[in-house]
Amino acid sequence: MRELSFNQKQTIVKNNYKSIEKLDLAMLLIVFKKNFNFIADKAQLANNVFNQINNLIEIRNKYAHLNDEEDEDLLSQSFNGLMDDIEGT
Repeated sequence: MRELSFNQKQTIVKNNYKSIEKLDLAMLLIVFKKNFNFIADKAQLANNVFNQINNLIEIRNKYAHLNDEEDEDLLSQSFNGLMDDIEGT
């Protein structure tokens, strides 16, 4: 939990979250990234999955701060490109 932002920690405490299923996407991606080596070892994930997680974090952060429809189109293109990369692995 130390890797989460102050607000994310406050959300967990305030809502008394006891399981990972309650976390939002941003929190889940951070937890996954910070624990990647352990998860990758257990799930036998390829090394490029770490880069894909970083890309998902970047896309999620952009989506959270969209300003207009043009931004949404660029974000959609980024996400579709990432999904193509994931499916190609």
